[in-house]
Amino acid sequence: MPESIFVDWILDDETIRQAGERLLMAVGGIKCSQEEADAIVQEFRSRKDSIRKEMLNMTWKPSPAQAVIVPKKDGSTRKVMVLSGVDRLIQEAAFIVLKELMQNRLDDSVFFYEKYKGVRKAHKRCMAYLKAGNDWAIQIDVQNCSESLDRRIISRKLAKIIPSEDAIAVYEALMRLTASEWFDERYEVAGIYASGELTTLLVDLCLMDLDHFLDRHELPFVRFGDDIMVFCKSGDEAHYRLRQIMNLLDTNLGLKPNPAKTAIQHGLYGPFLGGRFRWLPKKKRYISLPPQSRTKEEERTSVVAGNRVLMPESQTRRRKTIEKSRPQPVHEQKNDSARHAERKQNQKYANAVSRNMQKERHRTRSEKKAQIKKKTRRLAENKFWE
Repeated sequence: MPESIFVDWILDDETIRQAGERLLMAVGGIKCSQEEADAIVQEFRSRKDSIRKEMLNMTWKPSPAQAVIVPKKDGSTRKVMVLSGVDRLIQEAAFIVLKELMQNRLDDSVFFYEKYKGVRKAHKRCMAYLKAGNDWAIQIDVQNCSESLDRRIISRKLAKIIPSEDAIAVYEALMRLTASEWFDERYEVAGIYASGELTTLLVDLCLMDLDHFLDRHELPFVRFGDDIMVFCKSGDEAHYRLRQIMNLLDTNLGLKPNPAKTAIQHGLYGPFLGGRFRWLPKKKRYISLPPQSRTKEEERTSVVAGNRVLMPESQTRRRKTIEKSRPQPVHEQKNDSARHAERKQNQKYANAVSRNMQKERHRTRSEKKAQIKKKTRRLAENKFWE
């Protein structure tokens, strides 16, 4: 197989056409218009021969990127490197090629970003696992995943699916994005900055080891980027699997979970991708709740066996659950006359409360009417004297 086949695939007219359509997507809050995208594609076609020659010689590298600070929902920030013009077009083309190569290798429990669809599909899969009787869930969020990944590990993973040194050099150049003309390993992160969906795809490539581990042990899971949910039958199994997963991430990839977002959960499952799930006993199914339905009381945490375990059930619900499970005291047997007298007394009390509420309601209404009449009379007198 000639080494230029993957480079030619990246620079193919059809690939570039699809990449031009992807330029209309916003990256780091920066979005190209249709006219700008057409101009970028036209500029690429005029420089295609020189770019191909540089790629085959493994000397091509993108121009300095624009560093954009993007705020997160939790109040923190993230640095996103946005390429300009032709370089971003090549980045999108490289993403299309790599996604095509990885399509059949990724597990069907791994979901990509799709507007209004990707998160919903992930939530639907989570609810299916919950309905199957997996009452415990491990929520894992890798801390600074892309920036913590070693580029050498990514290059080794790429070499397994792309047997072409010149094409791998293109991806390595897209991983070394800086905001200046020079690059020095001593002053840069060991991993890769966030830069469009190619970064997410490279993370998926490295996390395939975790997917294979979960498949071998027949553990149902859902993964959306570096957000992972693993479902278990019991709490002891969840703690055991969490230690295994943390050891695998640290040993194979040098990654560590985010302690603030990693938890073993039971009850109301979530939050996962902004969603929480609730079991409806009458309808015998799970539903997905919107993020604003969560309360501060549901976010209370407790520490169990060294791991942060979310107990999202409210104190009232937990108390009711305990009372239901508690054995009921044995009451003395009452005859029919005693039960009738007790029922009649309760009815009298309820009627008295109802009458008092009705009197209070009438008194409030009469007071309001008197106030309105008094105010109307005062206004009429003032108008008469004027």
